[in-house]
Amino acid sequence: MVIDPDHRIKNRSKRDGLIREIEDFFSDKEAVTWFINKLEARYSRYIIDQLKVMKRVMIEHPTIAEDALRKVYDLKLTSANDYRDVAMSISIEQDRNDIGNKNRAKSNEKYAGLQAPERSPDAYLHVLSGGG
Repeated sequence: MVIDPDHRIKNRSKRDGLIREIEDFFSDKEAVTWFINKLEARYSRYIIDQLKVMKRVMIEHPTIAEDALRKVYDLKLTSANDYRDVAMSISIEQDRNDIGNKNRAKSNEKYAGLQAPERSPDAYLHVLSGGG
């Protein structure tokens, strides 16, 4: 078997670089340190793959990456795939809210010029009591 002694050194420097990049991205140092430590403990052999998944989320969803990390930390999830899924869930939820807000704004604009007729409470009581 041929073994390259530099192989472990290359992987370690790549791993350390990814860790440093991820730690620098997040403001919640406690959560990111906890999460990376959990990843290293659980996926020591595949830590670079786990870190790459985290980095991809940071690139694709930079505005929600911090929220996703906080949620993963609160739920004590310990996988980069869990982190990715939480980020996607938050993204979908935000998109739904944005679409809902835009639709409400459009419907409000559509009827902005109309004035609803005002009736006295007696008019409603008359209708509810069976009067037409």
